Amino acid sequence: MKRYRKIIMLLSLLLVYSGCSAGNIHSLGTDKSEAHSFHIIEEARGLSRPWGITFLPDKSILITERTGGLVRITDGQVHRIKG
Repeated sequence: MKRYRKIIMLLSLLLVYSGCSAGNIHSLGTDKSEAHSFHIIEEARGLSRPWGITFLPDKSILITERTGGLVRITDGQVHRIKG
């Protein structure tokens, strides 16, 4: 259970503190838990309080924002979904 909390925390930090421009992926370094190492990368910037994340079968990322926005990241490009 602790391992999953660590993964969720790292993903949250990745989203909150991402600082690269869309389309560019930059390494933030490596973090370690008791059992695993994690390579942390930035995927996108300009997100408004990322709140939820899911990985889709096509390897894109779907992110909900606390402000109500919905974003899909595909190959490092941010696509805002309206509706």
